[in-house]
Amino acid sequence: MYVEPIASPTGYYGKIPATGDFIKYNLPRAFIEPWDDWLQTVLTFGRESMGAQWLEAYLTSPIYRFVLTPGICGESGWKGVVMPSVDRVGRYFPMTISKPIDSTANPFRHLLDHQDWFAKTEDLILSILENSLGVSDLNLALAELDKTDISHTDIAELATNSKTESSDHLAVREPLSENIPMGELYQTLLNTVLLETGFAYSLWSTKGSETVSPSLLTSQGLPPTKSVNAMLDGNWARWGWLDNHTPITVINTVDTVEKDPWDR
Repeated sequence: MYVEPIASPTGYYGKIPATGDFIKYNLPRAFIEPWDDWLQTVLTFGRESMGAQWLEAYLTSPIYRFVLTPGICGESGWKGVVMPSVDRVGRYFPMTISKPIDSTANPFRHLLDHQDWFAKTEDLILSILENSLGVSDLNLALAELDKTDISHTDIAELATNSKTESSDHLAVREPLSENIPMGELYQTLLNTVLLETGFAYSLWSTKGSETVSPSLLTSQGLPPTKSVNAMLDGNWARWGWLDNHTPITVINTVDTVEKDPWDR
């Protein structure tokens, strides 16, 4: 089922309970083809490798936010939300809402700066299952969603970085400035190192579920087929993830502001 796009940069692809087949809207083939190939492959592998446990793991798996660098699904970067879903006749396939982002965007910065958009998108995608939202209502909701997606100027990205390369190492420099918080520089440095190491990467975030702990994930390209099982059942080590078992404590920087070690 294909819906003619209107003037909105956000689109969707997948299955919902209100329809009997795939729905797609406002997303290019350059995104859909690699995304669909990846999802079809991981669904097949999941059923074969997890056996009778797969369906429960799939249905209870959490919503994931994601940001993709260019080169994974076409030349654009992408952000979005993906959730387990099913069509009207009981065929399982995830539902994805996604939107192109600037090709120079830092995924770490974008995930942080656009939390409001991600939260509203999660609410929308949940309403598809809980309220059997139809295609026409979904299209109207997307138009409203785009109005809330405010652009942010990434101060750290305004800084230019320089690097030197040799046969055996990568060296990167980020300029320091009193106008750029160290936290933003760390994000810029990490993004630069990942990209300059030679691969496109994806960033994933979830609030978790009963079996999956809240997590931040990164992978070269889209997560490997085997590794996606852990995104369903939370068994990170079994399915090949490097797992940091120590949770990161988030500090409220508004109430507790530490002195910048470079501010001397």
